[in-house]
Amino acid sequence: MIPGTAALTEALIDLVAGVTAAPIGDGRPPVAGDPPYAIVYPIAAGGDTWGPDYVAPQVGASIDYQITSVAVHRADVEAFADAVRHAVLDRDGNGAFVNPMTVPGLVILDRELVAFGGVDEDRGVFNTPDQYRIHVVLA
Repeated sequence: MIPGTAALTEALIDLVAGVTAAPIGDGRPPVAGDPPYAIVYPIAAGGDTWGPDYVAPQVGASIDYQITSVAVHRADVEAFADAVRHAVLDRDGNGAFVNPMTVPGLVILDRELVAFGGVDEDRGVFNTPDQYRIHVVLA
């Protein structure tokens, strides 16, 4: 990974929490809060780097995350997962993200949904594990 990925993860958690007004867990369910909530996981083997050198000014990276939306009812998890997708992906008429992310040392080039997880049920709780990719370069 390139420097600044921990700050990128925090920015993603803050963005989803701020837009959805729901509790967001960092790699595990949030300590406080009942469903609906989301869990943000950096995907360790996901992503890629490009450019001349690991820390060269021109280096770029695609960093993968899973955001698992959780709710008690299927319809609720689908609606909440849609809200998360809108928070991360929505753009205005000029192509800029409606909900910007700022990370010191990084320029965020793009954000995309790379895997739609569908809906699963486990012990009476529904979840949707969507995967996102964030493309960055060093600032």
